[in-house]
Amino acid sequence: MAAGVVDEVSLLVAPAIDGALGVTGVFEVPAAAGLAGKVRLRFVGSEALAHGVVRLRYGVEPG
Repeated sequence: MAAGVVDEVSLLVAPAIDGALGVTGVFEVPAAAGLAGKVRLRFVGSEALAHGVVRLRYGVEPG
């Protein structure tokens, strides 16, 4: 994303519970490895899908 080759990100949110201990989550990364200050996300839209899933769409812009 920081290189500018991604123009949109979709995030699917599902009604589920994860109770696993000792497993690193997808968002648990060192701050220096993140994208803070490199890109901005602009909300594009949302869509309700089957089984309570929600799709969130974000446009990626230079930070």
